[in-house]
Amino acid sequence: MVTAGQAAAIRVRGLRKSYGTFEAVRGIDFNVEPGEVFALLGPNGAGKTTTLEILEGFRARTGGEVRVLGVDPGTDAALLRRHVGIVLQEAAIEPVAPGLDFLCRGIRRTSKSERMAAERGCLIYDALYEELKAEPTGQD
Repeated sequence: MVTAGQAAAIRVRGLRKSYGTFEAVRGIDFNVEPGEVFALLGPNGAGKTTTLEILEGFRARTGGEVRVLGVDPGTDAALLRRHVGIVLQEAAIEPVAPGLDFLCRGIRRTSKSERMAAERGCLIYDALYEELKAEPTGQD
């Protein structure tokens, strides 16, 4: 397993996923360093969920190289799952910002600097969340 100070926590090179002739993911590359916050953004159908499912070991890739904590999720998903926690989209607590809200309510950090950084992020989130709740949604 990769630890802080070593290689990237997530390394993706040339990731591809096809369903017949449809290419859901077309050769993407990225690294996520230990402690880094990373987001996949894009419109519906851009391949975000497929990419995450491949990284989690829930879906086989068509091509490319993937390493999460030094483990290939396509060949050793069981080992990876012992070290990675996953919150599925359906586990949303709040409709406005479910992922960050869930993270901020359940922080488990080992080092003081990581805990302090996470707490700062959650304070920022709390302020933004209050603003979002106060804005009209247009859903009457």
